[in-house]
Amino acid sequence: MAKMIADRPWLWATHVWNMFDFAADGRDEGGKNGENQKGLVTFDRKIKKDAFYLYKAYWSKQPFVHTCGSRYVDRTEDVTEVRYTPTCRRFRCTWTDTWSKQKRRQSVCFQCAHHRQAQH
Repeated sequence: MAKMIADRPWLWATHVWNMFDFAADGRDEGGKNGENQKGLVTFDRKIKKDAFYLYKAYWSKQPFVHTCGSRYVDRTEDVTEVRYTPTCRRFRCTWTDTWSKQKRRQSVCFQCAHHRQAQH
């Protein structure tokens, strides 16, 4: 959505559906009863979701690199695709010791092997 808005400068009154998750009494989805989780930030205002950083990449001039999916910690695959949302043209992935070159605000993927903890 952010790319679509950025590609169409003639659009006006463009906005995000909701900045924060909010109460929704009749809702029983996503593991949290009574809460709409479509906001860019969690209900308690403590966690900025990946979508927050995508919009930040389009609407801010501040340079940063965000690791997408960083809250997904219980991974089952041997090789993980790590996706970044950068605002800079070049940065280094320290996990793979790889430099990346891409267009600004374009997602970048690295394949990273990781060690799973043994299950008992």
